[in-house]
Amino acid sequence: MKNLAKWLCYSYLTPKHPMTSIGFLLGISASHLGTMNGDVTRLLSVHVTRMLPPGAAELNISPLTQTSGIMGIGLLYCNTQHRRMSEIILSEIENTTQEENANPLEDFRDEGYRLAAGFALGYINLGHGRDLRGLHDMQVVERLLVLAIGTKKADLVHILDKATAAATVAIALIFMKTNDVTLARKIDVPDTIHQFDYVRPDILLLRTVARHLIMWDHIRPDATWMHQNMPSAFQSRRQLDARSIGSQDLPYLNILAGLSLSLGLRYAGTGLLDVRNLLCGQLDQFMYICRMPSTNYDKRLTQITARNCQDTVALAAACVMAGTGDLQVFRRLRALHGRTDAETPFGSHLAAHMAIGLLFLGGGTHSLSTSNVAVASLLCAFYPLFPTTVLDNKSHLQAFRHFWVLAAEPRCLVVRDIDTNRPLSLPVMVNLRNGMTLPMTAPCLLPDFETIATVVTTDPEYWPVTLDIAGNPLHFSALKHHQTILVRRRAAGDAHSCVFSATMLALNDAQAAGQVSRQAFEWIFTLPALQEFDRTSQALVLPVDLANVMNQASRSSAVDDCLVLGTGCMQSGRSERLWNLRLLFAWADALSVRNRRWGWLKEEFVAKLRADLYLKLTAEHRG
Repeated sequence: MKNLAKWLCYSYLTPKHPMTSIGFLLGISASHLGTMNGDVTRLLSVHVTRMLPPGAAELNISPLTQTSGIMGIGLLYCNTQHRRMSEIILSEIENTTQEENANPLEDFRDEGYRLAAGFALGYINLGHGRDLRGLHDMQVVERLLVLAIGTKKADLVHILDKATAAATVAIALIFMKTNDVTLARKIDVPDTIHQFDYVRPDILLLRTVARHLIMWDHIRPDATWMHQNMPSAFQSRRQLDARSIGSQDLPYLNILAGLSLSLGLRYAGTGLLDVRNLLCGQLDQFMYICRMPSTNYDKRLTQITARNCQDTVALAAACVMAGTGDLQVFRRLRALHGRTDAETPFGSHLAAHMAIGLLFLGGGTHSLSTSNVAVASLLCAFYPLFPTTVLDNKSHLQAFRHFWVLAAEPRCLVVRDIDTNRPLSLPVMVNLRNGMTLPMTAPCLLPDFETIATVVTTDPEYWPVTLDIAGNPLHFSALKHHQTILVRRRAAGDAHSCVFSATMLALNDAQAAGQVSRQAFEWIFTLPALQEFDRTSQALVLPVDLANVMNQASRSSAVDDCLVLGTGCMQSGRSERLWNLRLLFAWADALSVRNRRWGWLKEEFVAKLRADLYLKLTAEHRG
């Protein structure tokens, strides 16, 4: 959309069709991600009330379009720390004014609008919590903490409660991966059961995710980590008891789902089996609770929360195994797909099918990144509050569920033959920057490119190729661009300049064309000079793949060298040629001492040549 003409932009927006406008504004903002483009800024500014000049007429557009407009500002100014835009968006989050004669339930600054503003503010200052530069005097963090965890005035609580989720998300994105212990403790869930009564259960889930996005490097893929990060009131519980569960367990369920989502975001696209097994175990517990019959209203309320947590954990598991088509996760997602009861809302089906799509992302050729923009986009796409109906956009605009595309990246490594361009199945060794080594077989999904040190092909039939991802920027950009390694077979062909090779290739061409019978070659290998060559040496004389450029090189083959050494030196009768064989034997001894691989000449040939020379010299000495 970067090359779209200006007049076409207005032709899309003039009809004021909500879905078309939403898609266009988000698309053009994402295509200019982080560029601060002036034309796009002017286009978005007419869709945000706060950016209009004083005294301007009210916007005659859908509230959903205004929500997408303020999110577009966040994408356009992503990672720029722009002061003016941060000030505008922060004022929208904490705005307390209402339109005159307007129904509070129909205010366009609903929770979904403020949540979009929270994401936008997070995008603009993504991961810069320790270095807010020109925003310090705005007291951004303090104002957000008041909305997220502070007490509110009684006459404004019904308005500011809509900003709690937005402020929590904004803090999570601004301080993402900073490992700020002080702020993580402030945004964390309360530590006593009494305090849980004053916090919405779904906000407990968000605050759990926010804490662990901040403490990114402290997330560990094991059950002990999950147990240690539970509030002290719940640490005595090792697993859910589906038979006695009730509304008193809502905080526990949401915190458990928040920990699972944190794991999913931290290890997105890694395919680690330990994380998968841990999340599948949590998913099984939630699925069992959702299948239990609800005998009273209290259990039904608990099951609704458990279903929301189940969908969140399913997305987290699919996020970890994105692009792998993992069978263990797919079995559980297939069970969620098969639900046909009337109690399952639209949002639950939406989450289950998003998870299936992630599991087979790009037909197994793509996976998910863990960069700052990618994690923020995944949190926006998997926001753990799902709609109840198709038209439900009150809590989160459903168009934002497509933001996972900002985290998707091609990672399927393909090894091709450089001469035929055919894909090959070859073993490769992936060395990570942390010292780990991953043996794989291409085609395969690579880990995150930022974590790879080198990629080495290890098939003995092909010349080894090494990509130095950590040390060579050209290798890094080439692998990220096309994910292809070109290799060449080790068996080198003969050159056309050699008379013998040219003759054999001509006979081979004639036989392929049906001009000469198959028996045309049998007499050649009965000649005394060629009788001792095995099949591999014969293949050098008659290469199978004539299209290989190595078979068209202007140099001799190993067979020519063996004939020169065996016949030209041994049967020449000239003593200086025999003495020159000492160089060959010294080279062979050096290979044996260093335990190096024999590349051009075979070890058996050198040993036979040494024995023949010994016999020849012994016979001459006796004579």
